[in-house]
Amino acid sequence: MSSQKSKTSSKDKEDKNLEKMQKEEISKIDTNLETCRDYLNRLSQHKEAMEVQKVLHCHQKAELEKVIARHQQALDSVHHDLKKLNNMLTEGHGLCKYLEESRKQILGTDTMSLVHVAGEDAQQRYVATQALSTYSVTTLLENGTIKVSNELTGLTATALANLAEVRTLNAIQEEDELKGPSTGPPRRASEIVGEGGQLTMRQLKEALQISKLGGRGVYAMLDSTGRSRAAELKLVDGRIMMYHLTDFDPPKSALTVQFADVRALVRQATALAFLEVGWGSSEQKGTVYVRVLGSTLMAKHFLLMCTGERGPSYAKTHFNSVLNKGYPAERVRGGDYDGKGGKPLMESLGCGGVIGHVKRGHVVGGMMDNDSAQFCIYTKEEPHVATYAFAMVEKGLELMREIANIDDVTKAQVTDCGICIGG
Repeated sequence: MSSQKSKTSSKDKEDKNLEKMQKEEISKIDTNLETCRDYLNRLSQHKEAMEVQKVLHCHQKAELEKVIARHQQALDSVHHDLKKLNNMLTEGHGLCKYLEESRKQILGTDTMSLVHVAGEDAQQRYVATQALSTYSVTTLLENGTIKVSNELTGLTATALANLAEVRTLNAIQEEDELKGPSTGPPRRASEIVGEGGQLTMRQLKEALQISKLGGRGVYAMLDSTGRSRAAELKLVDGRIMMYHLTDFDPPKSALTVQFADVRALVRQATALAFLEVGWGSSEQKGTVYVRVLGSTLMAKHFLLMCTGERGPSYAKTHFNSVLNKGYPAERVRGGDYDGKGGKPLMESLGCGGVIGHVKRGHVVGGMMDNDSAQFCIYTKEEPHVATYAFAMVEKGLELMREIANIDDVTKAQVTDCGICIGG
């Protein structure tokens, strides 16, 4: 009996040891498996990034080949014009020499008949000189070869300088990747551009050009109430556009600037805001540019709602009504960001603005007492009614007229918004 118990005890002990060993080995395998999966995940992400770079390189290679072809065409034009110029210079020097000899001949002649003959001969040479001069101007000086060459070489020089900046950024990114994840803030564009002190328009444009070449973004960062928000900056048709602030962490390779530094480049009294609008099957139809008329409270409030620097913004808000539809003083109302009438961000907004007869494009407060973030954009004028306009549509009024004609105006919305820097 005791022998049976001993065997049972030994078997239990063996089973426990086996279970313990299994758990230890499974734990090791699970750890290794987790590490392996982590590596596979990182490799997959790296592969995706490489695929993106492949597409980017192919596109840029094609664009560079076009630039090289343009350089070759310009170089051929320069060689062709140089050959013509050399021939013209040789002919011109010969004509000048002949005219000088004619001058000496006339001075050394003592009879009128010989002077007349020499003069006629010189006149023929002068006519030939004029013809040469006219031909050189029309065929060479006015054919634009030098202008085209200057533009092309200037653009290429700028691109090469920016490529040097991109190489610096690539080195920084490789260094960061080797160091692993970082919890620190993204690098500031002012550090990359290389000019300290106050941010300038030149710095900002260079940062945007560098980011475009390197496939990176530029963001204005605002740290407030314990959180960091970012506003994307884009260069569109030569105009710098800063979109509204969002809760977004830019990629580590992005260029960043301080929001306040960018905002300081905007003149409050003449600031240009933009509303990207869309409706129907198209998310975005176009952009409405709005210029404020002075530093009134209403204008400041409108800009705050476009930048989102105090939290709310007009982005993703729907237009809610068309007043006087089809009649004079027709206007579209929007800006009810909270669905409760649009609580204002500032108190006592008043009727501040430029008083005058209603004009197409006038932007006014959306409510009678102006105690709201809502706004109205006039799409039809009314010469017999006066209003206080705090802003004016500078471009894109046709979009607002289209919105006014939609059967259900609430289907139209502000898809995005922001302000133009230096606009």
